[in-house]
Amino acid sequence: MTDPDTTWRLMSGGTLVGTITVDDGDMPWLHGRFVPEAAFDRFKPWFDEVNTIVEAEEFERFDAAYDPIESALTLVSPSGPVAGFLLHIDQDRAWFRWDGAAAG
Repeated sequence: MTDPDTTWRLMSGGTLVGTITVDDGDMPWLHGRFVPEAAFDRFKPWFDEVNTIVEAEEFERFDAAYDPIESALTLVSPSGPVAGFLLHIDQDRAWFRWDGAAAG
């Protein structure tokens, strides 16, 4: 389990896209405050589309919409990059779960 108030980073290559400060958890999900960097503007429409799909319960469209997020971005825990993750961002809130294995 990750301690509250830990900071995770969302990266695109070597560019910081945003940070998530964890403030709540409901295993397997962690929740936190999302602070975007300027680079997030490029990816925001992808997260908006995923949110729309989930709200509309059009789950058959989810994988195709989420694939670009997982391909272009890396989620970095306080211990380093994680191998796989499912991340949602809506305004200043993020919630995610991840594969505990280190990315490699």
